[in-house]
Amino acid sequence: MSAFAYKAIPARSGGSAAPLTGTVDATNESAARDQLREQGLIALEVRPESTGDAFKAIFKARQGVSRKESAWFFRTLHRMLASKAPIETALTTMEELATTDRIKSACAQIRDALRQGEPLHEAVEAVDGLAPPAIIALLRVGHDSGRLERTCGLIDRSIRTRQRLRKAVTGQLTYPAILFAAAIAAVWFLSWFVIPRFASTLQGVGAELPWSTQFTLTASRVLIWVAPVVILLIAGAIWSRGAWLPDGLRKWWGTQSLRLPIVRTLVWNAQAAVVCETVGTMIDGGGDVLTSLELAERATSSEELRSRLSRTHQMVREGQDLGDAMHECRVLPPEADAIVRIGLRSGDLPEALETATLRCLEEQEDLTERLTTMIEPAMILCMATVVGWVIYSLIMGMMTINDMGAL
Repeated sequence: MSAFAYKAIPARSGGSAAPLTGTVDATNESAARDQLREQGLIALEVRPESTGDAFKAIFKARQGVSRKESAWFFRTLHRMLASKAPIETALTTMEELATTDRIKSACAQIRDALRQGEPLHEAVEAVDGLAPPAIIALLRVGHDSGRLERTCGLIDRSIRTRQRLRKAVTGQLTYPAILFAAAIAAVWFLSWFVIPRFASTLQGVGAELPWSTQFTLTASRVLIWVAPVVILLIAGAIWSRGAWLPDGLRKWWGTQSLRLPIVRTLVWNAQAAVVCETVGTMIDGGGDVLTSLELAERATSSEELRSRLSRTHQMVREGQDLGDAMHECRVLPPEADAIVRIGLRSGDLPEALETATLRCLEEQEDLTERLTTMIEPAMILCMATVVGWVIYSLIMGMMTINDMGAL
């Protein structure tokens, strides 16, 4: 059991009550949200209370169903239902076709839950990591409307869109990341093997070495031990940033990330694509606008955009038009915002949201590609500068020795 801090509002308050805060003990975040729901509360935010509990949650999340396995599950389920197979038969076949033990166990668990009378969305929700809240809500809508096949198709499309969004960044930055790692490894190799061999010779002469040589020798001794520690600390901090980053710092960075010139475009388009995709998929599947906005607020990782979506949700609840509310709260970038407002006026909001999602993805991909084009030569230039400096400083030291010999 872990302690989770929460922020929630009473379900019967209509969204007008002030948020309540507190803690709840649960095995994971999903179980904590279930407990709050049973208490008549709508969870706005649930996160581990302490750093230790946060790390437990991180490791538990790593042990759950992976994104790739989740995508396979919904894609295959959609194909099975499209071929008019009964859902229990589909799950039995999927269990036989599953390539991993986790997804095989998930299929069997969901099938058994269906046989006991549970609806599909509750059975899927019970499997850790198989589906986020937005997909669970969409499955609930599909169950209530009787359009489960269409709902699974929308979920499959949603997952593909999310995968494209991740590839827009990770795919383009893979080569620069490898190049950066190779540069760090090369500099560390110089500091560990090459420079010390010259250091013993240069320092054994007893002459006063040039400042450039002294700086290189000192920097190499520091870099040998500091670089690995710094790299491990940075990697650990990035991997577990949700566990230790304070709320105030997260909110500050969320606000600043939407103000910085280049970061603003990357973050805003990425998060706007998530918002448009979530809202559009929910509405296309038969969900209502308010629920769609609530799920979009939970899906985005930007604290600033969550705040804007919360204001949008409140304005729509009070009767304002969705497009005007999103425009006033600046939820979407200008071009995507215009697409959504035109779609509202033409009466085809789901298609407009899908178009806005694709436009945000295109902007993300174009900017990432341009940045990659600039980053690669810049890193090569930096690496050449470092190596050139090392060679220059060592040559200057050797020239000092030669001058002493000449004397």
